[in-house]
Parts: sequence; C-alpha cells; structure tokens
Amino acid sequence: MMYNLLASNKLKGEIGELLVAHILRRKGFIIYRPAKLLTKIDQLRLPRSYEVEFLEKYGKTMDFFAIFPERAAMDPREVVCQLFSGVGLNRYLEKPPHQGFVVEVKSGSAELSSRQRRMLELAQRLGFKALIARVIFTGNYWADVSFRVLEGGD
Repeated sequence: MMYNLLASNKLKGEIGELLVAHILRRKGFIIYRPAKLLTKIDQLRLPRSYEVEFLEKYGKTMDFFAIFPERAAMDPREVVCQLFSGVGLNRYLEKPPHQGFVVEVKSGSAELSSRQRRMLELAQRLGFKALIARVIFTGNYWADVSFRVLEGGD
C-alpha cells in the first residue's frame, strides 16, 4: 500500500519540525523541547525568574527553545545555567555569552496564531530572539526551508 507522507498537515508539521531541528543543530544551536528544558532547569535548581515562568506558560505553544553559544564546545548544562539563572540589572547591562531563541516552525501555508504572536512578542521583551522557520514541501521529498529572526519591534 502506498501512502503519501505529505497528505496529512499534522505529519507535515512534525516532519518540518524535525528538519528544522536538524538544520539548527548542524549550525551549532543547542535545541530543546520546552518540557525537557524545564526538567533540566528543575534538576539544576535554578532560581525562578521571568524567563522560567515564560517557558512554563508557553511551553506547549512553542516548538523549540534554541540556544546559540558564543563559544564552541560548551557544556549544555553550563549554557542553560548562564542563560536562565542571571538575575538583576547586570543581566541587561552586559552582553550575554549566548542567545536564546524561541523557535516556531510553520509548514506549508500555516500561519502564526494570535497566542504564538503574543508568545514571540513577550520572548523579545525578555531578551530572547524569535526564530520563525518556514518549511515548504515540494515534489520528490524536497523541502524549501527559510528562517526569519525577529528582533525587538519586528
């Protein structure tokens, strides 16, 4: 029996997410599903912060949380600690050693929902960048993947 892998929008979305995660990892990003990142934050016993509350509130809305470390070969635990345990004004005055990205993947003609738009706006206010990946499937298992980074005010 033949089955068209791209006949289902849900399956297209899942394939698109896997493809985007693979591409970002190859570019050096550390990729987390929000639930796994929250588990890691709990294991590290990091203090509660606005950033952690944001992850808890929008964890089921966002596709991925990605971190781009400025230095190669960093321990992912150290990166998470530095990104989510910074509190106080120093965090906003100094350039962070890595950047956090809220990643939203849209496959085919799917558009951002109003909740996703609010999530991306809040992410930017918290100092994260918003990364929207668009995956368009073409014939013969090809996919065109494009990325757009939103930075404050986009």
